[in-house]
Amino acid sequence: MKDVRQMRRSDRSVCKRGIEHLISPDILRGMQQEKEGVIKAVLSEQKRQRTLDIHDPQRIALISSNNSAGAKKLAHVLASR
Repeated sequence: MKDVRQMRRSDRSVCKRGIEHLISPDILRGMQQEKEGVIKAVLSEQKRQRTLDIHDPQRIALISSNNSAGAKKLAHVLASR
């Protein structure tokens, strides 16, 4: 808990990687929305493929990758600090 309080005060001596969501409810909410968006996109593609009797796991992987690109980019930015 002490580390979370230091993070909220923007203490640069505390490593925040992996626990960014503890800093603010807005960050947690944003992360949850991003994750839900990826899940919805993948499930939608799976449903489309089932309807058309298609089996294309690479397309599902591409959709997942494209929809999670923002999170990946943010992770790279945070890791480079």
